[in-house]
Amino acid sequence: MKTINPTNSSFEILINGGHVYVDKTKYLYDLIRIDGLYCFCSRPRRFGKSLAVSTFKAIFEGRKELFEGLRISQTNYDWKVYPVFHFDFSAGEVSSAKEFSNWLNGKISDYAKQFGLRLSTRAGVKTNFERLIRKASEKGRCVILVDEYDKPLSDNVFSDEVEGIRNAIRGFFEVVKAMAEFMRFVFITGVTRYAKVSIFSSMNNLVDISSDESYSSMFGYTQEELEKNFADMIEEGVSKSALGKGDYMAKLKDKYDGYCFSPGCDTVYNPVSIGLFFFKGGKRFENFWYDIGGRSKLVIEVAKKVGFDISREMSK
Repeated sequence: MKTINPTNSSFEILINGGHVYVDKTKYLYDLIRIDGLYCFCSRPRRFGKSLAVSTFKAIFEGRKELFEGLRISQTNYDWKVYPVFHFDFSAGEVSSAKEFSNWLNGKISDYAKQFGLRLSTRAGVKTNFERLIRKASEKGRCVILVDEYDKPLSDNVFSDEVEGIRNAIRGFFEVVKAMAEFMRFVFITGVTRYAKVSIFSSMNNLVDISSDESYSSMFGYTQEELEKNFADMIEEGVSKSALGKGDYMAKLKDKYDGYCFSPGCDTVYNPVSIGLFFFKGGKRFENFWYDIGGRSKLVIEVAKKVGFDISREMSK
């Protein structure tokens, strides 16, 4: 029986460690076979976005050996190696536009060293990022993966610095758009799409698949995926509980299923909740997602702003 690694978002670690990995490579292949695609997808926190980004990274690094037996290995994908740039905007805490720009410039400089490129510390993010892409493209068209793009905004939504942070993020994406001829694939994730702050205003080529029927099950587990990938753990959980299998599955569905991202499509289970549920023995039906991913700073701040007493309401 494979082991559960409920909070790790590294595709390589899950595969090499013999952990459960629910195969989502069909959806990833459908996206990457479109040359030059710019794609955005929003999902709640702790819903597998970072794992998807990590999987894209492994694909574009040509790491075919990690995908043995998965759906993408049954396609005609060529496993060509591309320059891959991964930016996780949730890494570290930033409270000002200067902190964010310094962090971003640091990431760009680290990547530049891999290509023997020395960047000026005095130059801005846009200048350095453009130079990096031009240099990297000598080895192939680039892949840009941005995870949790909206985290710096959500963390500072009531701060005077939010406008500066917004402009810094927008400047970054302006380069991504302007350098389209050098791009093989662009994938951006976030919890939401800030429609009114024009982060993506210049990216008229960005395709939003957040509510597309074809990708409604790209994140989370369908009923079929749950029963197939966690069959042994379900049987073990049933044996530990005082429930029959039918009641056990019904309670599991009632507690962790029900997320729907496109009208009329199958609902999905939260992947972290399922992982933690079976990791902890498969018999304690707790609020795992809320405990680790639901206490959003943004929600707390909005609640304070409007005088909503979260503690009182949760006690009900």
